[in-house]
Amino acid sequence: MTYEDIAVAVDDGVAVITIDRPEKANTLRSRTARELLAAFREVREDRSVDAAVLTGAGDRFFCIGGEHEELETLDYSSVMPVIDLYEFIDTMPKPVVAAVNGYAVGGGNVLHVVCDLAVAAPHAVFRQVGPLVGSFDAGYGTWYLEELIGRRRAKEMWFLNKKYSAAEAVAMGLVNEIADGVGAVERAVEIAQDLRRRTQFEHPPVVQERHPIGHLPGEAAFLATLVRDERESIKVRQEAAEAIGDSPDSDAPALLQKLYQSVSQREVKREILDAISDNRTEESALNFLIEIAEREPDRELRKEAIEGLGEKNDSRSLAALEKIANDPAAGRDLQQAAVEAISERPEAEGLPLLKKIARAHPDAEVRREAIESLGEHPGQTSFLVELVRNDSESLDVRREAVEAIAESENSDAVSTLKQLYSALNNRELKQEIIESFEDCADRKAAVDFLLEVAGKDQDREVREQIFSTLGNMNDDRALNALIQLYDSEGNEDVKDDILSALGDSESKAAIIKLMNVAKGDPSIRMRKKAISLLGDSDDPEAIKFLEGLVK
Repeated sequence: MTYEDIAVAVDDGVAVITIDRPEKANTLRSRTARELLAAFREVREDRSVDAAVLTGAGDRFFCIGGEHEELETLDYSSVMPVIDLYEFIDTMPKPVVAAVNGYAVGGGNVLHVVCDLAVAAPHAVFRQVGPLVGSFDAGYGTWYLEELIGRRRAKEMWFLNKKYSAAEAVAMGLVNEIADGVGAVERAVEIAQDLRRRTQFEHPPVVQERHPIGHLPGEAAFLATLVRDERESIKVRQEAAEAIGDSPDSDAPALLQKLYQSVSQREVKREILDAISDNRTEESALNFLIEIAEREPDRELRKEAIEGLGEKNDSRSLAALEKIANDPAAGRDLQQAAVEAISERPEAEGLPLLKKIARAHPDAEVRREAIESLGEHPGQTSFLVELVRNDSESLDVRREAVEAIAESENSDAVSTLKQLYSALNNRELKQEIIESFEDCADRKAAVDFLLEVAGKDQDREVREQIFSTLGNMNDDRALNALIQLYDSEGNEDVKDDILSALGDSESKAAIIKLMNVAKGDPSIRMRKKAISLLGDSDDPEAIKFLEGLVK
């Protein structure tokens, strides 16, 4: 098959699939995604190919996600098939190794996540930017991220949009290794060849396609042999454990508990716990979950059992969660996991306990977890306001309560925050309130208020936070107002703050303004500031502009 946006080369049983759009930072358009999908289908069907490597052309970009210009003109008949592409790579029976040779941003970051293994060049950068560009998670990338690096880290990547170096990516488990002394593609091919030598691919996993055998009476014992067999892939063993959980066999719960004790791999144990958690009628399953939640040496598995207790609807599981949440010996991470599980319980059970923890727990971090959880429940604004107004509370707890109000689904969140802003004298809390407007659902009301106080509050640090928040909101009115404020402002310190806010927004309008300042502002200081901010941007036009200045 002839491709336009990608290149495919096969050598010694390994297919190297390259996104070949370096002039577009290897962005994905509909054609790119469809060609990638077709190429991976060919790899799956080609018996002469045993493994694949996925990379991007050049040495600057792996892939920075979707091509936004195209997204503005797509209709439903030509929508980019990213979900199909991600799912195909994730479930393909032949291993795929990602060679991340530069920036992996947005959908491009997800693209390497769905591969089986990933190697990063030393200069690779990883980032999610959906909230910055007004994009929702169209490919369910956060689901894959959560499975790979954990819920907290996935939320951090999606909410905060920070850049992560290759070393940071390895530390958090986002990639497997850094290709030192050799190119990322070369190292990925070495790994693929190693996989070929140690594994045979003639027979695709029997459970990979969710074979209906798990739903037939009497087959749980057969599936148990797959779970125990360490020669099988982790994914096959996980699928077998899930199938046992779905089995109508009456001895399935007891069998799962025995399997948990007999296997050693954490990934398999986690799937077994998940299958046990899904059983809502077996008393022994509840007893087993409580025992694991309280005594299992592996803390990650204890968290999995705690999460399973949060899915139950009985008093014993709730009491077990309360015990863990209040037990200092359990450790902060397990206490926080218990609080999160309590928040999943029906409100009549969970809310009173969450409020009790939020008011009086000795660990501030655990209290913050409870406060965050309360913010996810409608109707808890008055309780959160009480915490914010309480001067005897720690600043961190009061900040968390502000953030919880902003992120709540209550229609009066903006008006509540406005009242708090006017009533409080604490600079840090006022800054927190300003920053929290980024998370408010009512964007218009939030922008109106920020524009109003931008001209009134004389505290330099508070005004700096106002400018920064307006820049981060990616709202046209907010950005236009920032640009007008810059043009009318005479104080260079304030102008410096406004430029920083424009640099944080990374919107097209902000980039254009920064280029104009860099090119023609009468102040040398402002021109230098704008150039520095453009240097931190990944925008292709900004990069081209700076290259022009150098020439």
